[in-house]
Amino acid sequence: MMAVRSATPEDLPFATRMMGQLWDAHGDTYDDAQITDRTAEVMEICDCYVLGDPPVAFASLQDLGDYMLIRHFALENAERGKGKGRAAFEALEAHAFPGRPSRLFASTTLPQPKAFWEKMGYGAFAYCMSRKGRAS
Repeated sequence: MMAVRSATPEDLPFATRMMGQLWDAHGDTYDDAQITDRTAEVMEICDCYVLGDPPVAFASLQDLGDYMLIRHFALENAERGKGKGRAAFEALEAHAFPGRPSRLFASTTLPQPKAFWEKMGYGAFAYCMSRKGRAS
């Protein structure tokens, strides 16, 4: 079983790198200060975990009562395709929310993340739309 531990403030550089990989995969643009600030905010408002020893994955979770929301799950790019994503997620689930229903924020347009989560038993059940603020 892969090691799972709660993230600490000392994990901010690793967590920031993992969040950056998620943003890169979606084509988001950012500077180092933006991704560091956003990662620090996530680490304050979510239950965050580092997976592996040495670390290979980062996850942030929020308990929403009826289900656990997986806000972020990122595996080192170099470790993909080796079964470590599945091992990391299964260890996280066993440690943080065994047997509970869960939902996650995941890309339904990028083929690799979509395929990974479908293999893990997840499927799209709703779509969200958003609108940028408008001047009155």
